[in-house]
This record gives sequence, C-alpha cells and structure tokens, in this order.
Amino acid sequence: MKNRSTPRKYSRNTEKRFSVLGYAVNKRGLTKHAHATVYGIGPGEAILRATEELEELGMTHFRALKVTQLSA
Repeated sequence: MKNRSTPRKYSRNTEKRFSVLGYAVNKRGLTKHAHATVYGIGPGEAILRATEELEELGMTHFRALKVTQLSA
C-alpha cells in the first residue's frame, strides 16, 4: 500500500523527509506490504507518523523494515 504525506510548513526547517517500508495487517486480516513517505525529525518519529497514516487507511500492526532519509 502506498501513501504520500503532504509537506509540512514550519518556521524551522528541522524536519526531514523519510521513506518508511514495512508490512501491516489490512482490514481482512491479511499481511500486506506498506510504504509511506512522511516528515519527521528522525527515523523514530518517521515510523510513528507512518504508523498513524496507515492506521487512517485501516492498516494495523505496522512493522517497519527499512527507513530511508530522502532529504537533508
């Protein structure tokens, strides 16, 4: 499942863009590939934001396998 987050505008440019890859459980109880692009201060916060976005789409039990920083 692919999800794109909207850019956030802050007075300080401390947030970075991350690509978070992993898997999650869908509404039917099946494990599916999940991908989210989010903004965060670090990889830990990026995983939390990706989890929140995927929960809005009905995906639960997200497990991040790879977090890649896309911008400095």
